Amino acid sequence: MCEVTSSNFFHFYPLIINEIDRSCFLAFDTEFSSIDNTPLISMNTFEEFYRLRSNFIRQITVFQFGLAIFFRTNQQNKYEVKIYNFYLHPSNRQPIDVQYQIQSSSIQFLTDYKFDFNKCFYSGISFANQTQINLLMKHNHNPIDFRFKNKIFLTNSSKSLING
Repeated sequence: MCEVTSSNFFHFYPLIINEIDRSCFLAFDTEFSSIDNTPLISMNTFEEFYRLRSNFIRQITVFQFGLAIFFRTNQQNKYEVKIYNFYLHPSNRQPIDVQYQIQSSSIQFLTDYKFDFNKCFYSGISFANQTQINLLMKHNHNPIDFRFKNKIFLTNSSKSLING
């Protein structure tokens, strides 16, 4: 398992992209600031389920994103897996100042499983969702640059460019 933070993101980024391109499938995991304890009710469609759950997810913060990249081995029905855990920290670039909704049971769960809150808050990879990026672009009236060490991320609507 490899822990990815703001200090080593650009080192691992090309490797991870290459591994994704060679993989046969991926698995994702997330650690959130809150747990959805809403009882599962009978829903008629996947769209209804998605709408209800996504409304909850929009209100909480992702602390960690896990990526498992699977490769087929030479042995039949055997796989090799590379695991990356990305510690995340929401952007606080004005006018964005994310408020955390933190649930004590979620924090207890993360603590019980040895989640490293220091890495999250001190070394987490800064991120912004599409709504926040749109707000930044509207507020600044020009393309946004996200500086990470000596790298620049420029975001315009649907694609990201990396200049080094």
